[in-house]
Amino acid sequence: MVPQVEEQGLISGNTFGGPPKQSDATNSPTAAYSKKPQEVATVWDNATPPAVGSTVSLSDLNAERYQKWTKQRQLVHPLMGPFSVVNPNSRLAMTVDGGTCSNGLSISSAAEDHTSIRQQFYLGQHGSLFSAQCPGLVLAADNSTDNFSAVLEIFQMNQKKLKWKFANGMVESVLLSGMVLANNPGDSTMILKSNSTSDSNMKWIRMNTRLLASN
Repeated sequence: MVPQVEEQGLISGNTFGGPPKQSDATNSPTAAYSKKPQEVATVWDNATPPAVGSTVSLSDLNAERYQKWTKQRQLVHPLMGPFSVVNPNSRLAMTVDGGTCSNGLSISSAAEDHTSIRQQFYLGQHGSLFSAQCPGLVLAADNSTDNFSAVLEIFQMNQKKLKWKFANGMVESVLLSGMVLANNPGDSTMILKSNSTSDSNMKWIRMNTRLLASN
């Protein structure tokens, strides 16, 4: 992506959210910060934001330019945990697959082992389940295909697909009302199924792994 250059004019809008627009002195709060003649400003094509790893420059109002920022993530203070999510019938626990943390990492079920960090989770302040193995990644409802599944994704605020409810011995998705976590016996993957069906693979309890480790 190659930036174009625009000369003169006032800068208004979100610099990283799309191309800047010309300000109107009658309705823009930035009218007082007029640009000097021949000063250049970067304009991004097709409203495409810079890629991850792009350089960020900070400046004050004296630079006669401003940017808007949106809060998407924050430091998380766990409300509860660590705990494991275990099926009381099969004694299978929700488990993070693999040893490398990445966005979209799959979740499966495995024999309960309260000492395994792959089976440990924290309840966050926003109804999210944070992985102890992969800090910053939370359980997400993946509805991108017809086969609803559960994966780990980077936490973002106000995303319903990252929120869950513990009720009646089940873990229900906030985004997909009536859809609950279930173990798929065929391949041990974690899927989402309607809570209208009677299935022992939908039942889960939280086991406090800190207390188990101290016994």
